[in-house]
Amino acid sequence: MSEDTGLTPAEMRLRGLAEAQAGDGLWPVDADGESVLLHELRVHRIELEMQNDELRAALERVEEVQARFQSLFESAPIGYLCLDAEWAIREANSIAADMLGIDRDSLIGRPVTSLVVADDQDAFHLHRRSFAGAMSQHVTELRLRTPGGGHTPVRLDTVRAEDIINGISYHVAITDMAEQYGALDALRRSEEWHRTVLEAALDGFLQTDHAGRLMKVNRALEQMTGYGRHELLTMRYRDLLPNDSDGAELLRRMARKAGERFEATFRRKDGSLVDVEASLQYEAVGGGRLVGFIHDVTERKRLDALRSDGRRLESIGRLAGGGRPRLQQHAGDHPRPAGARH
Repeated sequence: MSEDTGLTPAEMRLRGLAEAQAGDGLWPVDADGESVLLHELRVHRIELEMQNDELRAALERVEEVQARFQSLFESAPIGYLCLDAEWAIREANSIAADMLGIDRDSLIGRPVTSLVVADDQDAFHLHRRSFAGAMSQHVTELRLRTPGGGHTPVRLDTVRAEDIINGISYHVAITDMAEQYGALDALRRSEEWHRTVLEAALDGFLQTDHAGRLMKVNRALEQMTGYGRHELLTMRYRDLLPNDSDGAELLRRMARKAGERFEATFRRKDGSLVDVEASLQYEAVGGGRLVGFIHDVTERKRLDALRSDGRRLESIGRLAGGGRPRLQQHAGDHPRPAGARH
């Protein structure tokens, strides 16, 4: 502010523009100062006109911003609420009204707490209390009432605002979480079903990470190896093999065999060996991992060995049995005793 005129820089700029428009020396200054007064009046009038023009332009900009905000407010794909300092609804868009199943006019002036189900009132109270300090934004998930005694799960993204007109207010974005919760519930049920199937499987199951560390196993693999699950989950795939080998190289070899059945030998916890048939899939995620089933073929190999021994003995028996007639035939070729009839 100028000490000589008592005007702010903006007022001095406006005054200069007005005086330039009024023109210097339009009325000569006479002794009684009448022309000076007319000049000042004209300058003041021009100042007022300029101020009015600036105010109209500012008002147009405000109206444009408000129209843009209202368009965004109404066309937003999620619900929006504007609350006063007491958390009563001051504005609501159509999505919020549809989500809650309440006419928009009926929402205005209603406390948000009246929309929250009884079991989630504590969560909403903590949400409100988070703004008692310096926090200006907070997110929470809870359930809001709907007509007919129902409810819908939502996420509230609340931002505190303050201006000279409305004072403290809160802007709340409401995201309907019903679909996401439904998808999560379906995923949970699917995971439980797969877990049940894996646990009920007669074959061992394993999943490794990129370094060959066992990340998932089932009960059948515990029984096959003699290790408890907590022990297996601290081991690498190579720890189950008779001879220690490089884990990365082993994983590469397994990757080359992925999708095929191949035989291997596992070392049980007690040191005994078990013959297995592996059916593994290599997945190139997270650096690579193995997923697959392990079938114990020890008994099958034992039976195969017994059958092989049986066939060998049978073959020996046939050879032995086939040699006796030949011996008798050769014996018949010997000279007969004297007096024997031909």
